[in-house]
Amino acid sequence: MTVEQMQIVKRIARHILATISEVGAAPASAIYLALKEQGATLNQFNSIMSTLEAKGFVTLENDAYQITGKTL
Repeated sequence: MTVEQMQIVKRIARHILATISEVGAAPASAIYLALKEQGATLNQFNSIMSTLEAKGFVTLENDAYQITGKTL
């Protein structure tokens, strides 16, 4: 992955975290559909969200992501 691609992914992750923070909890399907509308694939969605979860930025409970408060 190039530096530019990493910057884009980081920007997308920041937007996802900001959105989840604003609404309190966001259904995984809503996040996926929003990314899909921008051209993301299911694999890209899964990769981004699993990384955010593994790094402790979000938790997944009852098919909804919640913010942990850790910042990117």
